[in-house]
Amino acid sequence: MGLSEAQLNFFIQQDSPQVLLFIGPSGSGKKDQAMEAGRAWSQGEPIDFSDNQIVMSKVPAEGKVSMQTLQDYFSLSPGNRQAIILNLDGAGIEVQNAILKRFEEPTNRTWVLALTTNPARLLPTIRSRCQTISVPKRSRDDLAAWALMNNINHTEEEVVLAEGSSERLVWIVDNRDTVDAVKTKDAAKLLHNLRTQDEAIFWCSNVLGLMKSLHWTDIEEARQILSRGGKPEAALAVALLA
Repeated sequence: MGLSEAQLNFFIQQDSPQVLLFIGPSGSGKKDQAMEAGRAWSQGEPIDFSDNQIVMSKVPAEGKVSMQTLQDYFSLSPGNRQAIILNLDGAGIEVQNAILKRFEEPTNRTWVLALTTNPARLLPTIRSRCQTISVPKRSRDDLAAWALMNNINHTEEEVVLAEGSSERLVWIVDNRDTVDAVKTKDAAKLLHNLRTQDEAIFWCSNVLGLMKSLHWTDIEEARQILSRGGKPEAALAVALLA
């Protein structure tokens, strides 16, 4: 599945503007496919907002893109082919409504390539405006090939534990001490590692996913361990993942 060469050629031949929505789990390769499609369309690198949180703000913030900045890109000369990649995960209703206006008024030289792990969180009007592309988890062979291509030093067991997600594989390789703590059910080490995390929700999400992959029989015990980490973000993560 994913965007086939035949589909890509079909979209390129259309006169109307295209808004493609790539749907799939984290680490499945949505961005890779969007980048490939964007390069084919614009004959250059797409304008990539996928690693930023899009916010309704006139005040520049590090790591964020204001809607005004985004609208400026949508307003580029219609004579230039452009492809814009957006990560819609985490976008609130106000932001989605603002983006929807741009979806409804693009030029026929503009492609929008949107990414999401959870289309149910998007406005129905956004989903109906998009051509949807389903991107499933990577196979173990595909994930291993991706890791080699990106010079990620991994083991076969780590590929198995990643369960088709390149994002999780990178996390596993970067957090081998935590992985060992999960394997040995070392609660003290897990709590110590949790307290050093700046992004506790992302960390807890990966830890709980790893616990499930390793067939912990008492996931509730795992949640209780993480909840004792003394971080409000960890408690929120555990609640969201319950």
